[in-house]
Amino acid sequence: MKHLIITLGDPLGIGAEITKKALLKFKKLKNQKITIIGESCKGIEQLKIVDNFIKINSLYKKPTKIGASKYGADISFKALNKAIDLCLLDKQACLITAPICKESWAKLGIKFTGHTELLQDRASVKKQVLMTFVAPPFTCALATEHLAIKDISNHLTKKLLSEKLKLFSSFLGNKKIIVSALNPHASDGG
Repeated sequence: MKHLIITLGDPLGIGAEITKKALLKFKKLKNQKITIIGESCKGIEQLKIVDNFIKINSLYKKPTKIGASKYGADISFKALNKAIDLCLLDKQACLITAPICKESWAKLGIKFTGHTELLQDRASVKKQVLMTFVAPPFTCALATEHLAIKDISNHLTKKLLSEKLKLFSSFLGNKKIIVSALNPHASDGG
């Protein structure tokens, strides 16, 4: 992991704030490079730990109030695509993403419901993928992503659950898996 590429997510959200807090505690390794991609953010651009800041501009006017917006979607979507471009060119790169607003992406007409689906598409992966969250001592994975509760029963099948469990098991290295929760990644505006 020589090159960390970090997207700041939706500029009207908490991405820049949590990224700055994390970077202030981060111990950079020798020969490691950190690239930040997103809306201009002086608090982060001036950190000595950051090697490169790629500023993303929007075609839309910045709204005066916080909430779902084409502005936020435009910046977060462009930043993520730029980061994916860099990762596809640099096999040593590691991608870290701050939160996006899925409602904003929908307002802009973006067909992807989140990071996972866009990453799968851009990497041309046709087989099953798995969204995971790691917060030691726990590692969580989702069988379904970005679905309204009313739609889960139409998508969650024994076959899908079996495929996701096999992926998760290989990721964990044969550790014990506990299956719980109907929709732990709920909300996101519906």
